[in-house]
Amino acid sequence: MTALHGGLALVRGRPFTVRTGYAWAFADQLVFGAEQLLVDAAHRLAVLALAAQDPHGAVWATGAGLRGRPGDETLYQLRMKAFAALGNRSSVRLAMNELCSELQDLAGIDEPSDETAELYEQLMGRERSA
Repeated sequence: MTALHGGLALVRGRPFTVRTGYAWAFADQLVFGAEQLLVDAAHRLAVLALAAQDPHGAVWATGAGLRGRPGDETLYQLRMKAFAALGNRSSVRLAMNELCSELQDLAGIDEPSDETAELYEQLMGRERSA
């Protein structure tokens, strides 16, 4: 967990987008690979944190991963679980609303996956985000 945390602490944003001169990274599909590596590390750390009953750590891990790949549904699912473990329903709702906004901005998608919607309903009862 310490190594994952240390690596994720270096994430400031999406890979290769801060400076110019990285056309090669996009041409060779390295950006996708770097983003996936970030998501995998954040996912792993969040799962480990939740298993260790550290929902604050899971919230931090998902936040770091979302800086590297905004709109990642798997990270938002873990983020909602972490907020629910903290008993913070308003943050569960906020995470769902953020995800919906990201999906709309990034891909023009109006609704998250059925899996995410079902998780949200499970965590919130039958209350849905507006």
